[in-house]
Amino acid sequence: MSEQLHKKTVSQINTLDEIADNVAIKSDDEINRLIEETEETLTALMDELKSRQANKMHNAIDNLDAHMTEADSSFKALRSFVNMALQELRKKDS
Repeated sequence: MSEQLHKKTVSQINTLDEIADNVAIKSDDEINRLIEETEETLTALMDELKSRQANKMHNAIDNLDAHMTEADSSFKALRSFVNMALQELRKKDS
């Protein structure tokens, strides 16, 4: 795993070096355009992430009723078991 991480890090550093080399030969206008495009891409990625997180939350809320119903059934079964166990203990004490 650390070998893969190392390779990825080296790859990212090489990519950053290539970008820096390319930026050095570009005009100020071209660099400003690249910055704008990068900011637009970043904004789009952040919007996508927010949308996915909101969808996950909505799905969790939508499934809450099913989980609550299941929990209620489990609790009823547990309560029934405890009542039965208490009745058995009372019979033994009598």
